[in-house]
Formats: sequence, C-alpha cells, structure tokens
Amino acid sequence: MLRPINYSEASLAIRYSGSWPRQISTTYFGGVARYARIRSASATLTFTGNQVAWLSRRGPTSGRARVYLDGRLVTTINLYSPTTRIKQIVFSRTYTTVRTHRIKIVVVGTAGHPRVTLDGFFVLR
Repeated sequence: MLRPINYSEASLAIRYSGSWPRQISTTYFGGVARYARIRSASATLTFTGNQVAWLSRRGPTSGRARVYLDGRLVTTINLYSPTTRIKQIVFSRTYTTVRTHRIKIVVVGTAGHPRVTLDGFFVLR
C-alpha cells in the first residue's frame, strides 16, 4: 500500500539555491511558503516514491519555472494567472515503480512577473 509523504517548504530534505524568503499566510498549506524571483534560483528534493507533485501558487506576479526530473528538463510551468489561486498542484509525475528520484524547480525570471512559489511537495511511496 502506498503512503503519502508531505515535504513542506521547511523540510530539510529540500535544498535551496539562491534567495527563497519565507511568506507566512493562512492561505498556504501549513501556513508558510517560500518564493523566489531571481533567475536560476532553485529548489531540489530527492525522494523515494512512485509519484511526486509540486504545490504552488498562481497569480499576476507569478512567472515560469523549469522542472527537472533526475537531471533532465521535462517541462516549463507557467504560473501566471490574472487572479491569485493558491494550493495549486502545478506539476505531477507518476512512475511505474518505487525508486529514488530527484525533482528540481528552477526560476526562469519572467520579466514583469518573476515569482515562483514552493508551497510543498507531495510524494507517494
């Protein structure tokens, strides 16, 4: 049986590169999220499981982020929305077996709306 594991923005398993200030708000999962605005800032999680999901925020100040899995670019997510939407699963991936994987979120630095929010990761294992 698979069990869900939540990695909040404060998890020591997440490695941040660049500036990722904390933002406290009851609208975030667990009341806190981290965000970055500087190009190439990144957040990386190594996990063991067969499914991963990234929980984020969409909004008018949000931009794009690249998603890497196991060192390979798999997609670029556009987090822009004319209205703010919180607790959004913006990316997920399912694998056929439980193995160790690495997900890395990299800020693109979109002009005029560069923000990328990490509210947490969810893993099934």
